[in-house]
Amino acid sequence: MKQLTHLSKLTGNEPTVARQIAVIYRDKGDYRKAAYWWDRALESDPYDEASHEGLARALLQAGENERAIRAFTLLLRLRPTDAACYDGLAQACRGAGKRDEAEKMEKQAAKLRSAASAPADQ
Repeated sequence: MKQLTHLSKLTGNEPTVARQIAVIYRDKGDYRKAAYWWDRALESDPYDEASHEGLARALLQAGENERAIRAFTLLLRLRPTDAACYDGLAQACRGAGKRDEAEKMEKQAAKLRSAASAPADQ
């Protein structure tokens, strides 16, 4: 791990290295450190969807619900039809005590899933 952190410093916060470090911390269950490294990756590549998703999910797992809400909201700008993102946002809203908002997000996720599974008109 120290070698990757050192490599990150040497490469000027190359997003690929930061993402790799974030994944290692996520896999170890250290979600706060993972979130830190996802943030670092986004500093260099602010439109990287995988980093946005990694950050949002790490914040959610770390119990940082308000930050997770902001992160999922940004992710939904990149993936407006991703039901799983609405699920994550709903979970963060519930954790933050925003029940009404959580229910809206859950309904939106269900609507998207229903639309995706409906047969196409012929």
